[in-house]
Amino acid sequence: MAPVISNRGPSRPANPAQRSAFSVLFALIGAGLTTFGLYQGGHALGLLGEPGTLTVASCARVGQPKPEIWCSGIFRSDDGRSTDPAARFTANPSLAPRQIARLDRVPPRLLRGDQPGPR
Repeated sequence: MAPVISNRGPSRPANPAQRSAFSVLFALIGAGLTTFGLYQGGHALGLLGEPGTLTVASCARVGQPKPEIWCSGIFRSDDGRSTDPAARFTANPSLAPRQIARLDRVPPRLLRGDQPGPR
């Protein structure tokens, strides 16, 4: 059997600065994916958010160039302890007035900032 010949030339060791930069990049990507997974898992297990229903009052398209559909209405928790008459959330597709949507209400401090929407 004939020996395998490579035409790539001799390999060079990676630059230590490049190695560090890639390590930091992969660590940040890993941390972001882990955080997202824990957040979604917390909702799936019922550890985050307050489960309940929202009776839709209205929906509107908000934003440019890629508009979101914001719906507002009255939120009632499943245990009946809390009600929010001015609740709002994003929906896809738009919901009809008086339609009921199941969702988990998240305290504002867990959201990524105050986002505009219909009131």
